[in-house]
Amino acid sequence: MKNLIFAALIYLISSASYANQDFYANIGAGWTIPTHNSSTADNSSYVIYGPTTAPSGVSIFNLPNVKWDNKYNNGFNLNAALGYRFTSHWRSDVEFLFQTFKRKLSGSYGWTEYDAITTAVIDSKPNINMTPTTNNTNVYSLLTNGYYDFNPVSKWTPILGAGFGIAWLKSGHTTAYGSFVTPLGVSATTLQHSPGLSGTAFAWQFKAGVSYAWKESTSIVLQYRLFATSSFIAKTSNIITNPNAGTSARTFSIPQHSITGLITNSIDIALRFKL
Repeated sequence: MKNLIFAALIYLISSASYANQDFYANIGAGWTIPTHNSSTADNSSYVIYGPTTAPSGVSIFNLPNVKWDNKYNNGFNLNAALGYRFTSHWRSDVEFLFQTFKRKLSGSYGWTEYDAITTAVIDSKPNINMTPTTNNTNVYSLLTNGYYDFNPVSKWTPILGAGFGIAWLKSGHTTAYGSFVTPLGVSATTLQHSPGLSGTAFAWQFKAGVSYAWKESTSIVLQYRLFATSSFIAKTSNIITNPNAGTSARTFSIPQHSITGLITNSIDIALRFKL
């Protein structure tokens, strides 16, 4: 019995000593490929024009079905993590992930003219194309991950991992000039202010890869990452007609919307250091 207790104490002491050597840090970068675009669609606010050719002499205009399309192009990511190995197979870390890529904005809308008194439709024009613009999209994430390392005593170790956390998205609005033809056949200049994207969302990810024990305390990791989030906010946007015409300018506002979350794939390479 004494021998058994002594053996157990030796095991616990040696395990604790071993555990103290199992803190590690990761630093890496990767190529990010967004795979899920997003869009919003809504009617604009109403504005009054007068005098016009409407029977009452005053018209009300709005822009129906204003659609903003967000197409995300390929980019890159930077990542860093601090972790701890619990057993030869199981470990966990806290990871900071930064992703950046271009957002291409395009879209379309129409205009409808109503009589201010009778509200009867006088004229309309659908499918006016927006002037495409681009902007940077940055996603900051803080995630907790768990991993299972297969065959950890080998130089080559397959890895499976998954995690969850929070993500912050930031992509400012863009500005561009466009035009459409008025009911009188005159080309009207427009100024487009696209919706900026922002918000905090729930994030999760899945990882699969392989590590190579380059040195005793340093490993090279090559991995695939699937990253996804819940929804974000597309802020208020507007289209201004005759923006440089003083009191003749009119602002059509489109309310903010919730947009579907991001889904990105990436191929990362990282260095893992024992601390």
